[in-house]
Amino acid sequence: MDKTKYIFVDLDETLIHCDPWNDEPRKGSKTITLEHNDAYTAVLRPGALELLKALREIAPCYILTAAVQDYAEGWNLEFDLGFKNEDIYSRNAIALRQFDESKFPPGHTYLIDNLPRHENRSKIEFLREIDSVPKYFNIKPYYGFEIQDLTPKMIQEIVDFVNQ
Repeated sequence: MDKTKYIFVDLDETLIHCDPWNDEPRKGSKTITLEHNDAYTAVLRPGALELLKALREIAPCYILTAAVQDYAEGWNLEFDLGFKNEDIYSRNAIALRQFDESKFPPGHTYLIDNLPRHENRSKIEFLREIDSVPKYFNIKPYYGFEIQDLTPKMIQEIVDFVNQ
């Protein structure tokens, strides 16, 4: 019997690059202001929306980020990433292992993240609540430069990984 698949995608340096200390925002960057007037400027990784579209054709997708919830929700809205707020799992959810178990019957999980697997122990442990052996795709980090765009070849490589 084939189990259900769940795809989790990291936010910072995977889908976007936030550079709060850069005085000269990159072309195409946007700014969000959160509670307490904290402002952040970020740029969407070229190819990120195409990647999300391709992944959503395979299985449900979620954000799994070490960032705080309102930050992730803000970028989701600003860059039109297409996630419902309840599909964004932030640092508090990871630390407390908070998720709706009825939403995730046992299945195969896939995490796409810029950090090496050994630096992502908390996210891996979070996903083990669903899948004893989460699959991991270490994507090259995005720091706002064109050479780090998600090319069609890279997107296909990730899609092939999830389709294994």
